[in-house]
Amino acid sequence: MTLEQLMAFAITYDQARQESVYGRLTHDRDASTIRRLLTETHIAAADRRARFVGLEAFIEAGGTILRDLFTDDRGGYLEDVALLDLLVTARLGREADGLRAAEGWKWTEPHLDFPHAHGMRRAYPHPVELSAEDQAALQAAQTEVDQLTEQHQTAEELPDEVDARFGELETQIERLEAKRHAYDPGDVARGGAFVILNHDGTIRIERGFIRPEDDKSHPETGQEGDVQALGEEDEGDDQAPRDGEGENRETRRKRRNIRCPTRSFVTSPHIAPWGCASI
Repeated sequence: MTLEQLMAFAITYDQARQESVYGRLTHDRDASTIRRLLTETHIAAADRRARFVGLEAFIEAGGTILRDLFTDDRGGYLEDVALLDLLVTARLGREADGLRAAEGWKWTEPHLDFPHAHGMRRAYPHPVELSAEDQAALQAAQTEVDQLTEQHQTAEELPDEVDARFGELETQIERLEAKRHAYDPGDVARGGAFVILNHDGTIRIERGFIRPEDDKSHPETGQEGDVQALGEEDEGDDQAPRDGEGENRETRRKRRNIRCPTRSFVTSPHIAPWGCASI
């Protein structure tokens, strides 16, 4: 047996499990195959559900993790899949309840994946002006981003405090930019939103769905304007198509530049500092 095979078997202390897998091996005795067979009923720590719940929360709830001592990140595998699913469901439910309380939607639903909204009409937000206070705060945040970008454009690595500040500014700018659009109060009162688990373990919110029984003022769907009838092929998009789409793309570009402030100065991805890639 090779060293790589022994390292793969070392992922578990369960000798019965090791013997069972060893007995199933035929010609394919690759270390990756051994590791896969030993963990086929487990969930990798990189799985979106594990990332969403967090390993510490999973352990605190009574879960156990198989640690792979011979991988760089030692991420491991979560053993109690049923427990993990319960934790995911509970947290998604809390997020949905919080969204309903904060924004006033008639209903919110948590889902692992986007539930095709058969028969629902979708309403979209309309542009609104920022208050003078929010506009000033947005300008100040964008100015600070520009200043930090200029100060650190030649650095090989961002200091931790600067990297953290970029993250804070990104969150602030996203929050303020979101205020540029608002839903009609009537749509909020009779509509709802889906809280969905993204592939990367983050939350995605799809708002503005109105059920047929709540849509008394619009007996027919598929009208022109700020509504849309949804079918099986609609994957969800919380932003409506509108004349300012070019401006929205510019906003998204600026947000990405917060994470990679030297993007505008670098044209070759292989020389970009801080691991930034071209867009």
